[in-house]
Amino acid sequence: MKQCCGCKQEKQQSDFNKNRSQRDGLSLHCRECARRHSRAWVHRNMERVVEAGKRWRASNPERARKRERDWYWRNAEHCRAVARIKVARRKARLARLICDLTTEEWWARLSEFGHLCAYCQEHRATVVDHFWPVTMGGGTTISNVVPSCGPCNQAKYNHNPLVWLEVQAD
Repeated sequence: MKQCCGCKQEKQQSDFNKNRSQRDGLSLHCRECARRHSRAWVHRNMERVVEAGKRWRASNPERARKRERDWYWRNAEHCRAVARIKVARRKARLARLICDLTTEEWWARLSEFGHLCAYCQEHRATVVDHFWPVTMGGGTTISNVVPSCGPCNQAKYNHNPLVWLEVQAD
């Protein structure tokens, strides 16, 4: 057990980062306090952090591209969802309709349906579908979008959803 100099709590030694300059080989602050301190410093020095990042990317373009590619593949589902929402918002804007769907709202909607298609409830949802199509005045709002699989989205197209659902039920 060791006491953190920041929060003054007794914690396990595994809760401290390594620091060879200290007698016991551990940092004075627990990981939680160190993280909090680091984030506060970054927040206070955001311009310096941004400039340092720009300099690093300019001097290491290949490593920067690889890091960005790796991040994309680790977060591919999130990136695709953001791209789908951008497309849906653009369609609504072009049709001069309400478009206030946020990424967080979309993730919540996906979770409501268990990441499955709202219509067939069998396939994984891959599309942001306007329940009331944009051509019928349906905006990009949380109350009008549902997750859909590609086949159901294409079958529904821009039909009246109530009529289309009746036809699918038969």
